[in-house]
Amino acid sequence: MNSIDQFIQILDEQINLNNQLLSLSNEKKELIINNDAKKLNYISFKEQDIVKKIITLEKLRGAVLTNLERELNVDKITNIKQVIESVDKQKAIQIQQKSDKLKSILFELEKINDLNNKLIEFSLEYIQLNFNLLTSRPKPNNYGKKKENSISDTNFFDAKY
Repeated sequence: MNSIDQFIQILDEQINLNNQLLSLSNEKKELIINNDAKKLNYISFKEQDIVKKIITLEKLRGAVLTNLERELNVDKITNIKQVIESVDKQKAIQIQQKSDKLKSILFELEKINDLNNKLIEFSLEYIQLNFNLLTSRPKPNNYGKKKENSISDTNFFDAKY
């Protein structure tokens, strides 16, 4: 198998792995909305495994691009357009289609991850609001010895730092 075929195969694997990430991110969105921390934790571990595979694949892609530079007699390949311009028309179309597909998946992944981050921020703000409501009781006015108002500093929770 030559370097261009390996490059196309790597693009296919990247599309597959990023589709899996997209699916998990959509599932994660529902888990965040439903406040299912246990399943959310499980999904996060699955995402980490996929990201590790993507990182390994990126390293392999770099090695394949180095070989491709030698085969195409190019000093340095800095973007996919250089690869497309350097191969035959059939391979160029194939690479362009896969590149467009991968860009589309990555764009969707970015959108859903932004939404998930906003949902998590909202949840944390809600938790903080509830915590503040629980820990700050109205303080009763008590008269001290000098008939001055003294304020009691008692909370529902005692915290040690």
